[in-house]
Amino acid sequence: MNRDSLPMTLVAVEDTIPVGSVTLLENQLEPYSNLAPWIASLFVLAQYRGRGIGSRLMREVERFASSVGYNSIYLFTHTAKSYYEARGWHAIGTVEPPDVRYTSVVMSKQI
Repeated sequence: MNRDSLPMTLVAVEDTIPVGSVTLLENQLEPYSNLAPWIASLFVLAQYRGRGIGSRLMREVERFASSVGYNSIYLFTHTAKSYYEARGWHAIGTVEPPDVRYTSVVMSKQI
């Protein structure tokens, strides 16, 4: 587990139970290989959703990225564009199969 370099994963724990996680990677998509770092795999167990765990994980991963010198972060999604837009993310392009499984929007956020 990396604590001060990429890749790194943050895990949310409640009462010793891992309930969510998010990963920060250096590179994620070949067509966008000039951009870094990338948020990957934000996940919260269904029974723990709606409690701010995902938002807290995202804030912490953004804080970490900023602390190691990044001023922007990136992600891609095919299902959660509105979730990220509500949290300050902006669409910057799309990516198509075979680079991803589904046509996805590529998003960025200034941190």
